[in-house]
Amino acid sequence: MKGCPEYVLQTFGVKKYFDASRTFFRQAKQVRAVDGVDICVRHNETVGLVGESGCGKSTIARLVLKLKRVTEGKIFFEGEDITFLKKDELREIRKDMQVVFQDPYSSLNGRQSIYTIVSAPLYRFKIGTAKEKEEITKEVLDRVGLRPSDMFKYPHQLSGGQRQRVAIARAIILHPKFVVCDEPVSALDVSVRSQVLNLMKDLQDVFKMSYLFISHDLSTVYYLCDRVYVMYLGRIVEEGSKEEIFSNPLHPYTKILLSAIPQPVVGRKKDILLLAGENPSPIDIPSGCRFRTRCPFADETCMSCDPVLMEVGMDHKVACLKIKK
Repeated sequence: MKGCPEYVLQTFGVKKYFDASRTFFRQAKQVRAVDGVDICVRHNETVGLVGESGCGKSTIARLVLKLKRVTEGKIFFEGEDITFLKKDELREIRKDMQVVFQDPYSSLNGRQSIYTIVSAPLYRFKIGTAKEKEEITKEVLDRVGLRPSDMFKYPHQLSGGQRQRVAIARAIILHPKFVVCDEPVSALDVSVRSQVLNLMKDLQDVFKMSYLFISHDLSTVYYLCDRVYVMYLGRIVEEGSKEEIFSNPLHPYTKILLSAIPQPVVGRKKDILLLAGENPSPIDIPSGCRFRTRCPFADETCMSCDPVLMEVGMDHKVACLKIKK
């Protein structure tokens, strides 16, 4: 299996299983956090990954960043297989792969100054002299909307939006090709979210980066992303362009997610689809279609057959037995 240089990131059949704790009354089982996921991100593209908590989104992020080791499958970065590279071999690739975490306060070291935090990648990869490091740090802070004097502050002295700008500055200071954004605006006020999203768009235009954008907020995904993957219980259930997913959702789970978006128009009624039952455990996944226990359209066929992603249109795939080609 070979990767394609057209894509900055590709995953093929990626799985990640964790061993659950064994007790006197229960045999040891595996938590199937990610269970065969194919994702691709093109150069200078923003791809959204959506789904409810516990579906495996953040685990995917850690797998593609090589922070966790895959149980099975392949990961390619710019056509190169990085699935089982050693730490020394990964060192150079990590310059091109960065991450922005959800909570800007906990992801920043409160004992370090903003300068120390942002310039850390320059010291890690021995880029520039001390004076050059300072100039590069000032430039990147200015790029994300912070003042040079903010270098001498500490995270607790900044607002939530400013802290997230610091996290973004640290992520882009090496001009990476690929950035994982793990719910980067969910901890921010609504008024600040738009500023950070606009900043991310501007930075992408300047540095030609690709984003894997993980979020619960579908309105944010629609604004920022080019393509969207919908994930449920460790699997991708629908994928396609932003326009296809939002204007023509086909999987029942996608329809339910989109129906939950509030309508800002007064007096307009909206049909809301509701999920039935509880979210199944990744330790005990239902037989057949894993969404059948909560799907309003499920029947006996869904109990015995596990659907796979199939092409239903231009850049649109869905895993549902009710959908015909």
